[in-house]
Amino acid sequence: KQLGGMIECQYIRNGTNKQAFHFGNRFTHTTRFFYWKGKKNWQFLPQIGYSYETADLDKQRNTIQTYTGGNIVYGNMGIDVYYKNVSLNIHVQQPLQQNLGEGFVKSNPRFLGNFIYLLNSKKYPLKSR
Repeated sequence: KQLGGMIECQYIRNGTNKQAFHFGNRFTHTTRFFYWKGKKNWQFLPQIGYSYETADLDKQRNTIQTYTGGNIVYGNMGIDVYYKNVSLNIHVQQPLQQNLGEGFVKSNPRFLGNFIYLLNSKKYPLKSR
């Protein structure tokens, strides 16, 4: 049994396309706290945390596009389940505070999931401690 945490940061720098449109650059920060519990080949990581996302204004031919850019804070919760060389992750993100598109854009909850299968894994990456 273990408690832990992780911090992720991502920055996306966008270029300008053939139509002279530039999507605003974006920055995302996520902090998660988890409880690690495992038995034999099974591992469970329930998680809780938050995410902050911000986006610069979009531009076309250097003209700022209205109702673009902004920031949002999400509350996150979910679980990662590992069995041998397979992983299933399910998470939900609930908006807590948002200012998107000058207040004209509203974000709904996000439901995220992924499935991972590790190829050529002779030993399982996560084993019971």
